[in-house]
Amino acid sequence: MEKYHQTEFTPRIGRPSTKLTPLRLTGRHFPDLIPATEKKTNPTRQCGICSRVEMNAERRLEEKQNINCADCETPLCVTPCSRIYHTVANI
Repeated sequence: MEKYHQTEFTPRIGRPSTKLTPLRLTGRHFPDLIPATEKKTNPTRQCGICSRVEMNAERRLEEKQNINCADCETPLCVTPCSRIYHTVANI
């Protein structure tokens, strides 16, 4: 073990990321109802995670939601899509 032990820090190889951390991965996010409009008193939208083709291989399309993230303004199922959207970097 002493043969391979390094006392100095080895820097990362490659370019540093130029992308900032998306707002959806930081802070606290709370569900909120989609606001009513003149035409729709009870508006619904398709979940932002369930509607993606890659995710549909694992699960069926969910019903339309009337809840969205107040900060991100993205319609999401309360569980598990809300957790996935706010924790996974590359969706």
